[in-house]
Amino acid sequence: MVFTTLLLGPGLSRAERALARRLVSTGCRATSAEQREMMGRSGWNVIEQVDVTEKYGETARRILGAYESRAERAADVLGTDELDRRLAKRRAYVQAIEEGLLRRELFVADVR
Repeated sequence: MVFTTLLLGPGLSRAERALARRLVSTGCRATSAEQREMMGRSGWNVIEQVDVTEKYGETARRILGAYESRAERAADVLGTDELDRRLAKRRAYVQAIEEGLLRRELFVADVR
C-alpha cells in the first residue's frame, strides 16, 4: 500500500496542535512517529516513509496564488465573504506548513 497523509508537526504545544487540527478538514491527529506506531499496531509494516512537506507546501502556495490572482472572478462566483474566508484559511494553512505545524508524508507499507 502507498499513501500520503497529513500529520501534525513534532513537538507542538497544545495550542499549536489545536490550531493545526482546525486548519485541516481531515482527522489530522497524529505526528509522524505516532502514525508509524499506529500502523505497526494495526498489522502494517512500514517499508518506506518519505517527508514530502516541502513539495506539498509549494503546491499549497501555488493554490493560494491562483485564488489571489483570480480573486475578482472568484468573488463573482463565490461571493466576497466566502472568498475572503477561503483566502484567510489558505493563508493560515500555508503559514502552518511553513512553521512546521503540519507535515505531509508518503508511506509505503505491506501487511505483516
